[in-house]
Amino acid sequence: MNINSRNNLSNQDESISLLKSSKVHVRDVQHRSFWYLFLLSLALGGVQFAWATELAYVSPYLLSLGLPKPVMSLVWIAGPLSGIIMQPLIGQLSDKSRLKWGKRRPFIIGGCCGTVLGLLLMGRTKDIVGIFRHDDRNATIILAVFGLYLMDFSVNAIMASSRALIVDAAPHTQQDIANSMVSRLVGVGNVLGYLSGYIDLPRLFPRIGKSQFEILCLLSSIVLIICVTFTCFRVKEVNVDANSSSNIPKRSIVDPIKQIIYTIFHLPRPIRDVCVTQFFSWIGWFPFLIYCTAWIGQIYVLEHASQNGHASDPDWDKATRTGSFALLLYALVALLSSIVLPTFVAPDGIIAIKGLTLSRLWTLTMGIFAVCMFSTFFITTVSGATIMVSFCGIPWALTLWAPFALISKQVAWKNLDAGVVLGVHNIFISMPQVISTLISSLIFRICTKGVKEGGVHDESFDWILRSGGLATCVAIILAIRLDKSKANDEV
Repeated sequence: MNINSRNNLSNQDESISLLKSSKVHVRDVQHRSFWYLFLLSLALGGVQFAWATELAYVSPYLLSLGLPKPVMSLVWIAGPLSGIIMQPLIGQLSDKSRLKWGKRRPFIIGGCCGTVLGLLLMGRTKDIVGIFRHDDRNATIILAVFGLYLMDFSVNAIMASSRALIVDAAPHTQQDIANSMVSRLVGVGNVLGYLSGYIDLPRLFPRIGKSQFEILCLLSSIVLIICVTFTCFRVKEVNVDANSSSNIPKRSIVDPIKQIIYTIFHLPRPIRDVCVTQFFSWIGWFPFLIYCTAWIGQIYVLEHASQNGHASDPDWDKATRTGSFALLLYALVALLSSIVLPTFVAPDGIIAIKGLTLSRLWTLTMGIFAVCMFSTFFITTVSGATIMVSFCGIPWALTLWAPFALISKQVAWKNLDAGVVLGVHNIFISMPQVISTLISSLIFRICTKGVKEGGVHDESFDWILRSGGLATCVAIILAIRLDKSKANDEV
């Protein structure tokens, strides 16, 4: 080993020691059963059901309220902004928490309450505004955007605490299995969420609500409450000595921020490499997740206008349900992939392929995603768009599994503070979403210039998806380097 390698290892050891968990005892977590891991991950499945409602319906809903496309793209900065602020902050606070209820549980419950309130506000926006003002478009848009921000900030509190709880409650030898369980339950949440969005709910439940979106928001709230209840009250947190809080020095309000900044610049190399790869990967994923339904809806409207021989007022409800059906197929493919693909890389997998590591499989599936994004140059029909979106379920399953498994294993093995490390990882997911939002806003302004308000005859969604494909190509190059550096570190 050369001198530079020794210096790098020395610096790594120093960084790791400073990021070590402050718990008095070293983690000694017993082997967990299948059903324990299932309940441990269930809250994230409920979150995904609610998020599926947001992804499938909020963009078309805001457009139906009269929000211009360039402004809508800036509104969606709520997601990455909440991720940058909430996940590392909640992770840091929960790491140091000594509450009797547990380290993670209070933050999960609090986030659940905020998410439900945000969903109900978005679903009943017109009714709430109607109590005070009749047909006030601006007030309706403002309240809907407020509900979106409240939901996004609260969802990130649940996700930060739930991911950290998985690292706390499962041994490092089961982190791959635990995170693949998350991927599967997220897949189930996606399937049920998009299936609910595709079904004509007002016809089935006319007494619950007047619109599809209104009923979906209520349904998502119920599902989330049930899932969070099972996770919080059936999973026992790792024992934390409440009396040890007296031995912890008092911290100023800026200490958590200092710890987050320090962690960003002192991550162990394997974790840092995954984070940088995630940065470019999510520049690609964010526009797909946000605008996929609206993109397919636009193709649907254009296709039907072409068949009718004239332009008519777009039926956005049918167009959105068409997009939701495509996302349902995408969610089914992702769920199937999350069940099948782990058998290819697990050491004791049924059909494990020699030489196929988790990071290599992640790289291959990112290639599939990039190809799908560039296929928008040729797709002009709803059926073609639906097939493309369905294929994206394969890389999505790996995106929900591979990076979290790679990082969680390092955190559990080296006994690091799970909350702050996973929170910092989320900064590398959220920051590119801000960049993607700004890119999307610029593309919207260029492509919609000269197009009348409410018009659908532009290629803005296509170019936004293609820009995501370009960023994914950069992520693929970094993922290849990640696999090489991982091999070198294991020597």
